[in-house]
Amino acid sequence: MRFRLATSADDAQLRRVMRESAVPGHIRMVYAREPSYFAGLNDDTQTVVADEGGTIEGVGCRTIRDLLVNGRPQRMGYLSGLRLSPAARSGTALARGYAFLRQLHADGQAPAYLTTIIHGNRRATKVLTSGRAGLPSYRHLGCYLTHLFPVRKHRPEAEVRGGLVIRPAAEVPAAELSAFLATEGARRQFFPVSSLNGQAAGVLREVGVENVLVAQEGGAIVGTMALWDQGQYKQHILAGYSPLFRLCIPLTTLCLRLSGCHGLPRPGEQVRHASAALICIRHDDPRVFRALFESLMIKASAAGLHHLAVGMHERDPLVACLRRHFRVVYRSALYLVSWEEGPLCRSLDSSRVPYLELGTL
Repeated sequence: MRFRLATSADDAQLRRVMRESAVPGHIRMVYAREPSYFAGLNDDTQTVVADEGGTIEGVGCRTIRDLLVNGRPQRMGYLSGLRLSPAARSGTALARGYAFLRQLHADGQAPAYLTTIIHGNRRATKVLTSGRAGLPSYRHLGCYLTHLFPVRKHRPEAEVRGGLVIRPAAEVPAAELSAFLATEGARRQFFPVSSLNGQAAGVLREVGVENVLVAQEGGAIVGTMALWDQGQYKQHILAGYSPLFRLCIPLTTLCLRLSGCHGLPRPGEQVRHASAALICIRHDDPRVFRALFESLMIKASAAGLHHLAVGMHERDPLVACLRRHFRVVYRSALYLVSWEEGPLCRSLDSSRVPYLELGTL
């Protein structure tokens, strides 16, 4: 088995690996990549494959992004999309795969990497965080929560909240939007840099300004939230439910339909969903967050989506705003991955709440 960077010639095999790999949990999901595996990757992503005689047995991604670290722009890495066949999990394959990744790391593009491991995937957690056989250090940064909300088929207009105005970001001067995201985003650890040389960059460019909502009060921006629908190149397909969760399906489906929402998907069905992005609220004001969230749910309903996913770190004070709504919560462990504990790892400000864009994972 050899490790190499994927090319466009591997597209069909990469899509096969993704289709055949279900993520464990009470709700097992397959993260498919149709019609092209590479369509949903940004320009700074490298895909590593485990090649056994021309057959791809494993895949993982290394992505470099500009993030705000300790309040300042910094190139950082993401490790994501790890999928391994049984053959790639045995023997020394994993260690050799990480040895190849370390060679890529030698380009100096990122001092460290962020990654998540879904709770319940005990085998992956035990192996990857063991530090054995040349594996990098995995520093635990807490729990990352993915909240999946059902979207009503016909959602009423959002409640008017005194003094707040919700409008599309396209109606706001680009310089004001960039300044707000840079200033307020810096309060979070790893918030994405959204403007470079006066132009939209990173997640803002990928999401599209037309999909961003802005909250204003007294003419000033006080919050942002975006709807990031990646369904054209990333699909979430239900693989199945755990026996325990299956017991809850009839009652849950009835409650969802009575509230005007779509029922739970059946195994093999695609979950029509989008994720909330660029969640940035001045002073963590719950009033602003709720107004934007309600407006985003209306936008999701108008787009025909069935679910809206919101990702937040467990320490984020805005998590409390989500508890009043029915939702399914997925838990993942967040890690900082590094081969050497450089200045950035030693100086990381632990008082800042970590922020990850769900759509980039």
